[in-house]
Amino acid sequence: MSEKWYVISNITLWIVVIFQTILILYLGRLVGQFLNRFRIRENKQIEEKSLAVGQKVPVFQKNSMEGKTLVVPSDAYEYTLLLFVSNTCSSCKELFKKMPDVINKYDINYIFVSSEILDSSMMQSSSNAHFIVSADIVEDFFVHTAPYILLIDKLGEIKHIADLSNFGELIMKLDSILEQELVNV
Repeated sequence: MSEKWYVISNITLWIVVIFQTILILYLGRLVGQFLNRFRIRENKQIEEKSLAVGQKVPVFQKNSMEGKTLVVPSDAYEYTLLLFVSNTCSSCKELFKKMPDVINKYDINYIFVSSEILDSSMMQSSSNAHFIVSADIVEDFFVHTAPYILLIDKLGEIKHIADLSNFGELIMKLDSILEQELVNV
């Protein structure tokens, strides 16, 4: 009888050890992913990774919600405007209401990117724009807030970045960015 309990306790102990090993490896992976979001600058300050003006964007090819394959950067347009948006963002909802005026004003490629499927009412307001649902793209571009706007030239270089929560400022910034860039062409 004691041999039976001895075998059962050994098996139970090995199951617990294997479970703890898997748990430690999983937690180590999570900590590694968390720490990869940061970088140390020359002055020993820690900051979250982000893209900067002048950098090349990560190249991606993704199908839009309309079924069209989109490639960024695109040779078809001089500029591409990537707008990272969210369903829960109140500034984004206002942005969708006002975007048709901006889209009609400038002949550039407009791509809305979200990590979740957007409301159909939001998408209908911007008929000449493309919509992509991809958490990977949001992560690759280090986007942490919405709305977040990147103006990219056809070579893939970031020309301007807007990270604003106030809608009025966002539209004014967008207007000035596009006017300035298209005048320089």
